Order: sequence, then structure tokens, then C-alpha cells
Amino acid sequence: MSKPTTGLKQFLRDERGNFAMMFAIGIIPVALSAGIAIDYSMASRYDSRLQAAVDAATLAAGVDLPKNTDAQVKKIVSAYLRANMENDDFAQLAGVPKITIDRKTMKLTVEADGNMKTGLGGLVGIKKINYGGIASIQAAWGGIEAVLVLDNTGSMAVDNKSAQLKIASKFFIDDMMALNKVETRVKVGIVPFAEYVNVGTNNGGASWLSLPAANSASPWIGCTGSRDRRLSLEDGSYNTLVPTVVGVACPAEITPLTADKTRLMNEADSMQTSGNTYIPAGIAWGLRVLSSQAPFTEAATPVVQKRDNISKAMIVMTDGANTISKNPVTQYHDGTDVAQANSWTLQACAEVKKQNVKLFTVTFGAAVPRATKDIIKACASGTENYFDADDGKQLKQAFTKISESLKRLYLTQ
Repeated sequence: MSKPTTGLKQFLRDERGNFAMMFAIGIIPVALSAGIAIDYSMASRYDSRLQAAVDAATLAAGVDLPKNTDAQVKKIVSAYLRANMENDDFAQLAGVPKITIDRKTMKLTVEADGNMKTGLGGLVGIKKINYGGIASIQAAWGGIEAVLVLDNTGSMAVDNKSAQLKIASKFFIDDMMALNKVETRVKVGIVPFAEYVNVGTNNGGASWLSLPAANSASPWIGCTGSRDRRLSLEDGSYNTLVPTVVGVACPAEITPLTADKTRLMNEADSMQTSGNTYIPAGIAWGLRVLSSQAPFTEAATPVVQKRDNISKAMIVMTDGANTISKNPVTQYHDGTDVAQANSWTLQACAEVKKQNVKLFTVTFGAAVPRATKDIIKACASGTENYFDADDGKQLKQAFTKISESLKRLYLTQ
């Protein structure tokens, strides 16, 4: 009876051995699959990190794309990739990243590829896994025409505000003109305003401007008054001439749109303060500077503006409320209807926005009345385009944010 028992035990031992062998053979593909899954999971993490680094590098280089040379852009991309990647990530890059710069459309594209050596994947012929990152960034503009409409009234002499305005204005000019390093795409103009605006004596005799009275005892120094309400706020109908005014003070003359940085800096420095505040005149003349028709013709025509994707913008800065209005019967700004001046300010802003001009507004100084802040805020193209600056530091910050807005880029891929 013992022999069958012994044989049965041997059989059972043989069965366990076969099962162990089959289990060992069967576990190989399972383990291999798990190992390959781990390889691909690791590659996915490398891919995500590479894409994040490419995005960061593209954004960093794209911010100053218009003002940097191709070599400088490529250097920035390379530096940001290195700074935003771990050593092992950077070591797995497959060659030099491809950097494409299209100056016509102001588009930057960065492509980087990587490959990761596999672990168990090599046993089935998958020796490496390729991955990559790509990002494109494009300037949201083809060009910029911007005019600074700046309060030069007597109150700007208080608390050193005039000097602070010059600093902020020149910072803005410097920032914008830097975009012309590769090619000329930006123009800036300046319209100082107080009671009146000065169009420059060189425009005496222009077809759109009336001549001062021949028997005037005072020389004409470039100051202009206003036509009636509708005409005083719009850019057109110059068969009704812009009136000249004499015997009054007006600020430095208008600087038409130009890409001449030196001229703009000098003109900003030459601004002088005097007189009362009449904001509608400054806004109206700012619009005329941005127009391609006379009185000033330096701006792009509508056809060129569309063809070259030129954005137009106006920046209006004041340190106080309207204190005078247009005289109801003459061209002079010696009226006392401040409510009318406030209404005309809003109407002038509406006319600007109707012409597809982006309007930024700034109130400057701690003493600006709340009612004035509300008017100037309502003038802006949006609440994000209004800035309230108590001091020179905040004014510079406001002008910096405006220049950044004008240069804003968007990620297209």
C-alpha cells in the first residue's frame, strides 16, 4: 500500500514544479509590460517638464522680440531653457533647440526634442522614447502710434510734479523707441495742454488754420482756440478753420508723431507749466495727431494701418479738474461753465474711442478730486486702462504698465 502513496506524492511534487515553471514564464511579459509602462510614465514627466521650460523660454524671449536682434533672442531662449531644466532633463535634449523668428509677423517659435533611454523597454527593441515641446509667441501688433496728452497747467509746478512727469514721459518714450531697434515700427507724439494747445508758429498760414487779426497788438505764438462744440471735439470739417488766439499763454508746441527719440526726449524736457485746465482741447488735438489728414499728417492712413496692423493709442494725464470752459460766443477758453467742460471732456473721449484708438488715462497727484477721477476713469477704453498715481513713483509705474500693454504678447500655440 505504500508504493501508490509514494507515487502520488512524487506526482504532486512534479505538478508543483510544472506550475512554478509556468508561473515564472507567465510573469515575464507581465513584468515587462509593467516596466515599459514605467518607462513611458517617466518619459511623460520629462515631456511635461520640457514643455514648461520651452513655454518659459519662449515667453521670456518674446517679451522683447521687437527690440532684440535674432542672435540676442536665441541667446535668451538658450539661457532660459538651461535655467528652467534639471541637469538630467537638459542632458536628454536631442541636439540644439530649433528657434524660428519671423520678423514680418513678429512671431517666435521654439521647438526642443528630447529622448530618454528606456529600462526594460530595451528588451523588446524600445531603446529610447522620443518626446518634445513646442511653443509660439507673436506680438499682438505690427506697429504702434501713440500720443501723450499731458497736463502742463500751473498746478503741475506744485510738489515737483512737472519734473516727475518729464521723468515718466521720457521713460515711456525710451521704452517705446527701443522697439525700433530692428526696424521702425513705433511713433510717438506729444500734446502738452493747459488752457490752450500750441500748434506751432510754423503752421501759420496753414489751410486749416485762421490767421490772427492783422491789427492785433500781441504776436501769435502758436495758441489755438476752439470751434463750436461739435467741431472743437472732432477731426474734420476744416472748411471751418481752427481759430487762433493771441494775448494768452499756451504750453510748448505739439510734437507730431515721430520715431526720432532724441527729438521726443528734448520736447519732453522742454515742457513748461502755466495757466488753467481745459482738458477737451488736449484730447481733441491728440486725436488730430493720430489722424493721417491735416492738421497733422504723420500718422498711418487707414489702408496702411490695416495692412501693417498698426495700433493707435492715446495716453491722457491730468493732475486736476477742468477750471474753465469755452466761451459761448468766442473761440477763447475763458468761460466759467465747468459742467460743460466736463461734459465736453467725456464727449471728446467718446470721439477718440469711436476712431478705434485705445485710450489710457491717468490722474496724477494726491489732490485730484473724486469727481475728476470718475470722469477720467470713464474716459479710458476700460477700467484696466485707468491709473491713479499719487506720486512720481506711481506715475512712472502707470506709464510702464501702459507701455507693457502696448507691447503685450500672446501665446499662440
